[in-house]
Amino acid sequence: MLADHPLPEEKQYDKLWEPVKNSYNLSQRVDHVVRVNWGQQFDQTSQPRLDERINAAEKFIAQQVDPKRVAQTPSPGNEVIGGFGGDITLRPLWRLLVNNLRQGLFLRGFGDVVYYSAEEGKIAVQLAVYRQVLEALERYRQEVEKDLDSEQPTIKVRLHVIAQSLGVTVANDFLHGLFAQTAYRIHNNPEQAKAPDIVTSDVLEIEKQQTAQRYEFWRLATKAKRLELGSIVSMASQLPLMMLRSQRVVDTFAKGKTLLPDEIGISLDAKEIIWKIFYDIDDLLGFPTRPLFGDHPAIQDIQVDVGDGYRTHNGYWASEKIHEDVAELLDRRVVK
Repeated sequence: MLADHPLPEEKQYDKLWEPVKNSYNLSQRVDHVVRVNWGQQFDQTSQPRLDERINAAEKFIAQQVDPKRVAQTPSPGNEVIGGFGGDITLRPLWRLLVNNLRQGLFLRGFGDVVYYSAEEGKIAVQLAVYRQVLEALERYRQEVEKDLDSEQPTIKVRLHVIAQSLGVTVANDFLHGLFAQTAYRIHNNPEQAKAPDIVTSDVLEIEKQQTAQRYEFWRLATKAKRLELGSIVSMASQLPLMMLRSQRVVDTFAKGKTLLPDEIGISLDAKEIIWKIFYDIDDLLGFPTRPLFGDHPAIQDIQVDVGDGYRTHNGYWASEKIHEDVAELLDRRVVK
Protein backbone atom coordinates (compact mmCIF):
# COMPACT_ATOMS: atom_id res chain seq x y z
CA MET A 1 0.00 0.00 0.00
CA LEU A 2 1.93 2.97 -1.30
CA ALA A 3 -0.58 5.71 -0.41
CA ASP A 4 -0.72 7.49 2.93
CA HIS A 5 -4.46 6.84 3.07
CA PRO A 6 -5.04 3.70 0.98
CA LEU A 7 -8.50 2.61 -0.04
CA PRO A 8 -9.89 -0.58 1.45
CA GLU A 9 -8.96 -3.55 -0.67
CA GLU A 10 -12.61 -3.94 -1.70
CA LYS A 11 -12.31 -0.73 -3.74
CA GLN A 12 -9.32 -2.14 -5.63
CA TYR A 13 -10.96 -5.52 -6.13
CA ASP A 14 -14.14 -3.96 -7.52
CA LYS A 15 -12.13 -2.27 -10.27
CA LEU A 16 -11.62 -5.80 -11.61
CA TRP A 17 -14.67 -7.70 -10.40
CA GLU A 18 -17.37 -5.23 -11.47
CA PRO A 19 -16.56 -5.43 -15.21
CA VAL A 20 -15.69 -9.15 -15.02
CA LYS A 21 -18.89 -10.27 -13.29
CA ASN A 22 -20.98 -8.74 -16.06
CA SER A 23 -19.35 -11.01 -18.65
CA TYR A 24 -20.64 -14.49 -19.43
CA ASN A 25 -23.29 -14.17 -16.70
CA LEU A 26 -20.54 -14.74 -14.10
CA SER A 27 -22.38 -12.83 -11.37
CA GLN A 28 -24.97 -15.64 -11.37
CA ARG A 29 -22.49 -18.49 -11.82
CA VAL A 30 -19.98 -17.60 -9.08
CA ASP A 31 -21.54 -18.72 -5.82
CA HIS A 32 -19.57 -16.58 -3.37
CA VAL A 33 -16.83 -13.92 -3.54
CA VAL A 34 -14.32 -13.42 -0.69
CA ARG A 35 -12.68 -9.99 -0.62
CA VAL A 36 -9.64 -10.64 1.56
CA ASN A 37 -8.31 -7.75 3.66
CA TRP A 38 -4.97 -7.73 5.48
CA GLY A 39 -2.08 -5.41 6.35
CA GLN A 40 -4.12 -2.28 7.02
CA GLN A 41 -6.61 -1.53 9.81
CA PHE A 42 -9.79 0.02 8.46
CA ASP A 43 -12.01 -0.83 11.44
CA GLN A 44 -10.83 1.61 14.11
CA THR A 45 -13.29 0.28 16.70
CA SER A 46 -11.38 -2.95 17.37
CA GLN A 47 -7.87 -3.88 18.43
CA PRO A 48 -5.68 -4.23 15.32
CA ARG A 49 -4.53 -7.72 14.42
CA LEU A 50 -0.78 -8.28 14.18
CA ASP A 51 -0.83 -8.15 10.38
CA GLU A 52 -2.87 -4.92 10.38
CA ARG A 53 0.05 -3.03 11.93
CA ILE A 54 2.51 -3.51 9.06
CA ASN A 55 1.28 -0.63 6.89
CA ALA A 56 1.52 1.83 9.80
CA ALA A 57 4.98 0.52 10.69
CA GLU A 58 6.19 0.95 7.08
CA LYS A 59 4.82 4.48 6.96
CA PHE A 60 6.58 5.37 10.23
CA ILE A 61 9.92 3.96 9.03
CA ALA A 62 9.67 5.78 5.69
CA GLN A 63 9.01 9.09 7.46
CA GLN A 64 11.77 8.67 10.05
CA VAL A 65 14.55 7.68 7.64
CA ASP A 66 13.65 9.97 4.73
CA PRO A 67 17.02 11.57 3.80
CA LYS A 68 15.30 14.94 3.26
CA ARG A 69 13.94 14.87 6.79
CA VAL A 70 17.20 13.63 8.30
CA ALA A 71 19.15 16.39 6.55
CA GLN A 72 16.94 19.02 8.19
CA THR A 73 18.09 18.06 11.70
CA PRO A 74 21.91 17.94 11.69
CA SER A 75 23.51 17.24 15.06
CA PRO A 76 26.61 15.60 16.58
CA GLY A 77 24.82 12.31 16.12
CA ASN A 78 23.73 13.09 12.58
CA GLU A 79 26.51 14.32 10.30
CA VAL A 80 25.35 15.48 6.87
CA ILE A 81 26.97 17.14 3.88
CA GLY A 82 25.89 20.80 3.75
CA GLY A 83 22.32 20.72 2.51
CA PHE A 84 20.42 17.73 1.22
CA GLY A 85 22.58 15.35 -0.73
CA GLY A 86 25.64 17.58 -1.10
CA ASP A 87 26.37 18.85 -4.61
CA ILE A 88 22.92 19.21 -6.14
CA THR A 89 24.43 19.40 -9.64
CA LEU A 90 25.67 15.80 -9.36
CA ARG A 91 23.24 13.34 -10.89
CA PRO A 92 20.07 15.17 -9.67
CA LEU A 93 17.71 13.02 -11.75
CA TRP A 94 19.29 9.82 -10.43
CA ARG A 95 18.98 11.04 -6.83
CA LEU A 96 15.36 11.94 -7.37
CA LEU A 97 14.67 8.51 -8.86
CA VAL A 98 16.52 6.69 -6.09
CA ASN A 99 14.74 8.61 -3.35
CA ASN A 100 11.30 7.99 -4.85
CA LEU A 101 12.03 4.28 -5.28
CA ARG A 102 13.55 3.92 -1.83
CA GLN A 103 10.80 5.76 0.03
CA GLY A 104 7.84 4.68 -2.05
CA LEU A 105 8.47 1.26 -3.50
CA PHE A 106 10.93 -0.40 -1.16
CA LEU A 107 10.08 0.98 2.30
CA ARG A 108 6.33 1.28 1.67
CA GLY A 109 5.90 -1.63 -0.71
CA PHE A 110 8.64 -4.21 -0.30
CA GLY A 111 8.39 -3.95 3.48
CA ASP A 112 5.42 -6.32 3.34
CA VAL A 113 7.64 -8.90 1.66
CA VAL A 114 10.27 -8.58 4.40
CA TYR A 115 7.55 -8.97 7.04
CA TYR A 116 6.13 -12.07 5.39
CA SER A 117 9.59 -13.62 5.02
CA ALA A 118 9.99 -13.67 8.81
CA GLU A 119 8.32 -16.48 10.73
CA GLU A 120 6.08 -14.33 12.95
CA GLY A 121 5.01 -12.09 10.06
CA LYS A 122 4.25 -15.08 7.87
CA ILE A 123 2.05 -16.67 10.52
CA ALA A 124 0.22 -13.41 11.24
CA VAL A 125 -0.54 -12.81 7.55
CA GLN A 126 -1.47 -16.43 6.89
CA LEU A 127 -3.87 -16.49 9.82
CA ALA A 128 -5.53 -13.29 8.61
CA VAL A 129 -5.83 -14.40 4.99
CA TYR A 130 -6.53 -18.10 5.48
CA ARG A 131 -9.21 -17.41 8.09
CA GLN A 132 -11.21 -15.26 5.67
CA VAL A 133 -11.12 -17.89 2.91
CA LEU A 134 -11.81 -20.78 5.26
CA GLU A 135 -14.77 -18.97 6.83
CA ALA A 136 -16.33 -18.75 3.36
CA LEU A 137 -15.68 -22.45 2.72
CA GLU A 138 -17.50 -23.36 5.94
CA ARG A 139 -20.86 -22.88 4.20
CA TYR A 140 -20.09 -26.02 2.15
CA ARG A 141 -18.52 -28.09 4.89
CA GLN A 142 -21.59 -29.93 6.17
CA GLU A 143 -22.51 -31.23 2.71
CA VAL A 144 -18.90 -32.18 1.96
CA GLU A 145 -18.56 -34.01 5.28
CA LYS A 146 -21.62 -36.12 4.50
CA ASP A 147 -20.24 -36.88 1.05
CA LEU A 148 -16.83 -38.02 2.30
CA ASP A 149 -18.29 -41.43 3.14
CA SER A 150 -19.23 -42.13 -0.49
CA GLU A 151 -16.70 -43.69 -2.83
CA GLN A 152 -17.41 -41.27 -5.67
CA PRO A 153 -17.76 -37.51 -5.12
CA THR A 154 -21.29 -36.23 -5.57
CA ILE A 155 -20.44 -32.76 -4.25
CA LYS A 156 -17.38 -30.78 -5.24
CA VAL A 157 -16.30 -27.25 -4.34
CA ARG A 158 -14.23 -25.39 -6.92
CA LEU A 159 -12.00 -22.59 -5.64
CA HIS A 160 -10.82 -19.69 -7.81
CA VAL A 161 -8.02 -17.38 -6.66
CA ILE A 162 -7.14 -13.85 -7.84
CA ALA A 163 -4.06 -12.34 -6.19
CA GLN A 164 -1.76 -9.36 -6.62
CA SER A 165 1.80 -8.62 -5.49
CA LEU A 166 2.68 -10.36 -2.20
CA GLY A 167 -0.83 -11.81 -2.23
CA VAL A 168 0.38 -14.14 -4.99
CA THR A 169 2.94 -15.67 -2.61
CA VAL A 170 0.39 -15.93 0.20
CA ALA A 171 -2.06 -17.61 -2.19
CA ASN A 172 0.68 -19.94 -3.44
CA ASP A 173 1.45 -20.97 0.15
CA PHE A 174 -2.26 -21.51 0.86
CA LEU A 175 -2.74 -23.70 -2.22
CA HIS A 176 0.53 -25.55 -1.62
CA GLY A 177 -0.65 -26.44 1.88
CA LEU A 178 -3.95 -27.74 0.49
CA PHE A 179 -2.77 -29.70 -2.53
CA ALA A 180 0.96 -30.51 -2.35
CA GLN A 181 2.18 -34.08 -2.11
CA THR A 182 5.81 -32.95 -1.96
CA ALA A 183 6.68 -34.70 1.29
CA TYR A 184 5.30 -37.98 0.01
CA ARG A 185 7.37 -37.67 -3.15
CA ILE A 186 10.55 -36.89 -1.25
CA HIS A 187 10.27 -39.35 1.59
CA ASN A 188 7.59 -41.82 0.48
CA ASN A 189 6.57 -41.76 4.09
CA PRO A 190 3.30 -40.29 5.43
CA GLU A 191 5.00 -39.49 8.73
CA GLN A 192 7.17 -36.98 6.90
CA ALA A 193 4.18 -35.22 5.33
CA LYS A 194 3.97 -32.63 8.07
CA ALA A 195 1.25 -30.03 8.32
CA PRO A 196 2.08 -26.42 7.32
CA ASP A 197 3.73 -24.14 9.87
CA ILE A 198 0.42 -22.44 10.59
CA VAL A 199 -0.67 -25.61 12.38
CA THR A 200 2.34 -25.85 14.67
CA SER A 201 3.12 -22.19 15.38
CA ASP A 202 2.58 -20.76 18.88
CA VAL A 203 1.68 -17.34 17.48
CA LEU A 204 -1.93 -16.36 18.22
CA GLU A 205 -2.64 -19.74 19.77
CA ILE A 206 -6.40 -19.42 20.34
CA GLU A 207 -7.17 -17.89 16.95
CA LYS A 208 -4.86 -20.39 15.30
CA GLN A 209 -6.71 -23.44 16.57
CA GLN A 210 -9.96 -22.85 14.70
CA THR A 211 -8.21 -21.73 11.50
CA ALA A 212 -5.83 -24.68 11.59
CA GLN A 213 -8.65 -27.14 12.21
CA ARG A 214 -10.61 -25.81 9.24
CA TYR A 215 -7.48 -25.88 7.09
CA GLU A 216 -6.85 -29.50 7.99
CA PHE A 217 -10.41 -30.43 7.01
CA TRP A 218 -10.07 -28.91 3.55
CA ARG A 219 -6.63 -30.49 3.11
CA LEU A 220 -8.40 -33.84 3.57
CA ALA A 221 -11.18 -32.71 1.23
CA THR A 222 -8.68 -32.04 -1.57
CA LYS A 223 -7.25 -35.53 -1.19
CA ALA A 224 -10.80 -36.93 -1.37
CA LYS A 225 -11.45 -34.87 -4.53
CA ARG A 226 -14.18 -32.79 -2.85
CA LEU A 227 -12.26 -29.52 -3.20
CA GLU A 228 -10.42 -28.62 -6.39
CA LEU A 229 -8.65 -25.63 -7.88
CA GLY A 230 -10.78 -23.81 -10.42
CA SER A 231 -8.33 -21.17 -11.58
CA ILE A 232 -5.56 -18.80 -10.54
CA VAL A 233 -4.97 -15.22 -11.67
CA SER A 234 -1.78 -13.55 -10.46
CA MET A 235 -0.62 -9.99 -11.09
CA ALA A 236 2.51 -8.01 -10.18
CA SER A 237 4.01 -11.09 -8.56
CA GLN A 238 7.34 -11.54 -6.75
CA LEU A 239 6.75 -15.28 -6.50
CA PRO A 240 9.96 -16.24 -8.38
CA LEU A 241 11.97 -14.47 -5.66
CA MET A 242 9.81 -15.60 -2.76
CA MET A 243 10.17 -19.24 -3.77
CA LEU A 244 13.76 -18.99 -2.58
CA ARG A 245 12.52 -19.14 1.02
CA SER A 246 12.45 -22.92 0.60
CA GLN A 247 15.70 -24.90 0.59
CA ARG A 248 13.95 -27.61 -1.42
CA VAL A 249 13.13 -25.08 -4.14
CA VAL A 250 16.64 -23.62 -4.00
CA ASP A 251 18.09 -27.10 -4.49
CA THR A 252 15.68 -27.77 -7.35
CA PHE A 253 16.57 -24.59 -9.21
CA ALA A 254 20.30 -25.00 -8.49
CA LYS A 255 20.12 -28.31 -10.37
CA GLY A 256 18.40 -26.61 -13.32
CA LYS A 257 15.11 -28.38 -12.63
CA THR A 258 11.60 -26.94 -12.40
CA LEU A 259 8.64 -27.34 -10.03
CA LEU A 260 5.53 -29.47 -10.56
CA PRO A 261 2.25 -27.52 -10.87
CA ASP A 262 0.23 -30.16 -9.02
CA GLU A 263 1.85 -28.81 -5.84
CA ILE A 264 -0.71 -25.98 -6.05
CA GLY A 265 -3.61 -27.99 -7.43
CA ILE A 266 -2.97 -27.98 -11.20
CA SER A 267 -3.12 -31.51 -12.60
CA LEU A 268 -0.02 -32.69 -14.44
CA ASP A 269 -2.38 -33.86 -17.21
CA ALA A 270 -4.18 -30.52 -17.57
CA LYS A 271 -4.24 -29.17 -21.12
CA GLU A 272 -6.35 -26.02 -20.84
CA ILE A 273 -5.06 -22.82 -19.22
CA ILE A 274 -5.83 -22.70 -15.49
CA TRP A 275 -3.27 -20.15 -14.25
CA LYS A 276 -2.87 -16.74 -15.93
CA ILE A 277 0.12 -14.64 -14.84
CA PHE A 278 0.08 -10.91 -15.70
CA TYR A 279 3.24 -8.79 -15.57
CA ASP A 280 4.33 -5.36 -16.80
CA ILE A 281 8.04 -5.00 -17.66
CA ASP A 282 7.94 -1.49 -16.14
CA ASP A 283 6.94 -3.03 -12.79
CA LEU A 284 10.09 -3.61 -10.72
CA LEU A 285 8.26 -6.10 -8.51
CA GLY A 286 6.33 -8.02 -11.17
CA PHE A 287 7.76 -11.14 -12.83
CA PRO A 288 6.64 -13.82 -15.30
CA THR A 289 6.61 -17.27 -13.68
CA ARG A 290 5.63 -20.00 -16.16
CA PRO A 291 9.19 -21.19 -17.02
CA LEU A 292 9.76 -22.16 -13.38
CA PHE A 293 7.04 -24.78 -13.76
CA GLY A 294 8.49 -26.33 -16.90
CA ASP A 295 6.38 -24.43 -19.45
CA HIS A 296 3.28 -26.40 -18.48
CA PRO A 297 0.33 -25.90 -20.91
CA ALA A 298 -2.03 -25.02 -18.03
CA ILE A 299 0.09 -21.96 -17.13
CA GLN A 300 0.24 -18.77 -19.21
CA ASP A 301 2.46 -15.69 -18.82
CA ILE A 302 0.82 -12.54 -20.23
CA GLN A 303 2.73 -9.27 -20.64
CA VAL A 304 0.53 -6.20 -20.15
CA ASP A 305 0.97 -2.43 -20.10
CA VAL A 306 -0.86 -1.07 -17.07
CA GLY A 307 0.92 2.22 -16.34
CA ASP A 308 4.18 4.11 -15.93
CA GLY A 309 6.62 4.63 -13.06
CA TYR A 310 6.79 2.73 -9.81
CA ARG A 311 3.04 3.06 -9.32
CA THR A 312 2.64 0.64 -12.22
CA HIS A 313 2.61 -1.99 -9.49
CA ASN A 314 -0.97 -1.09 -8.50
CA GLY A 315 -2.30 -0.51 -12.02
CA TYR A 316 -3.36 -4.07 -12.86
CA TRP A 317 -6.82 -3.97 -11.27
CA ALA A 318 -8.19 -1.45 -13.78
CA SER A 319 -6.70 -2.97 -16.95
CA GLU A 320 -9.32 -3.79 -19.60
CA LYS A 321 -6.99 -6.40 -21.11
CA ILE A 322 -6.84 -8.20 -17.74
CA HIS A 323 -10.61 -7.89 -17.30
CA GLU A 324 -11.16 -9.64 -20.63
CA ASP A 325 -8.66 -12.40 -19.89
CA VAL A 326 -9.97 -13.04 -16.38
CA ALA A 327 -13.55 -13.19 -17.64
CA GLU A 328 -12.53 -15.71 -20.33
CA LEU A 329 -10.72 -17.86 -17.77
CA LEU A 330 -13.64 -17.88 -15.34
CA ASP A 331 -16.11 -18.59 -18.13
CA ARG A 332 -14.20 -21.79 -18.94
CA ARG A 333 -13.46 -22.86 -15.39
CA VAL A 334 -16.55 -21.86 -13.37
CA VAL A 335 -19.16 -24.60 -13.20
CA LYS A 336 -21.79 -24.03 -15.89
